[in-house]
Amino acid sequence: YLINGRLAYASLEHYLAKKSTNEEDNFRNSLVHWQKAMKTNSPYINQIEYDYAQTMRRGFDSGIEYEGWPLTHREIIGKLKTLVFLYPNDSEFIIELANAYNSFSKIGGPSYLEEADKALQKAQRLAPYNIKINFASAKNKILKKDRESALEELSKAVKLHSGLSDPKILLSFLYYQI
Repeated sequence: YLINGRLAYASLEHYLAKKSTNEEDNFRNSLVHWQKAMKTNSPYINQIEYDYAQTMRRGFDSGIEYEGWPLTHREIIGKLKTLVFLYPNDSEFIIELANAYNSFSKIGGPSYLEEADKALQKAQRLAPYNIKINFASAKNKILKKDRESALEELSKAVKLHSGLSDPKILLSFLYYQI
């Protein structure tokens, strides 16, 4: 019964945190829920930490202002590096680590872009047809000011996933920017 209660509490905090992070007004409230969810000792803690890292990165990408980003980004990257260490063959964790390095390169500098590139190479070996790798790699190349390579990466995504509209839209947008 105690385990079920813990799981229910962790699930509730996890749900409340994910639900409220998308709006800037609720961001600080969301942080409280994330901290509670991560302290529950849930057997699903790895998924909770992954969702936390992903949601926080998306908040940063969307421009949410928060004075704690300099410390929080290190925590997020640390959690993702731990997940990659624990699950070295899980390409989703590796891709999210690359996305975090890409996003937080605004704080961490060019070395983060190199770390993202290394993570993407590893993810590519594990899951060569995962379109998320193409998107993260294109973003990495854009951040490095290498638009031609970004175009190549998105063109590859269009070829691999011709039935999807997302790669075509991103490729069109990138062509428009050039």
